[in-house]
Amino acid sequence: MDRCPNCKARVGEAPTCRRCGMELGQLFETERAAERALVQGMRYLLEGERERAIHALSRSRALHDTPLPRELLGFLAVNDPSTSDSVRTADPTAASVGSAMRTRPLATGVQTASRPDWPLEDT
Repeated sequence: MDRCPNCKARVGEAPTCRRCGMELGQLFETERAAERALVQGMRYLLEGERERAIHALSRSRALHDTPLPRELLGFLAVNDPSTSDSVRTADPTAASVGSAMRTRPLATGVQTASRPDWPLEDT
């Protein structure tokens, strides 16, 4: 967290905001818990434990919604071997795990395809 959610002042590692005095300790701990869940999810993914990875990544995203767990969950949703093509190309907002099928910019300037079988497009 770079800024206080209350007054938007820059924050360091202090447990309270220097400007408004808001208690930040629990927010910092929530971010650390999200990071731990993200690392665990990636570990499970590397070990091939798909369901455990989805659970850990979903927990990370619930604690602190950042792009990496969102993209990994989308990757897992699109590459689910038990899901047919008709389910993958259905309304992506209805997916319970995430949605990598919607077009959204990536950090590299490349956009994801709106269908898994379409080529990626340069922006």
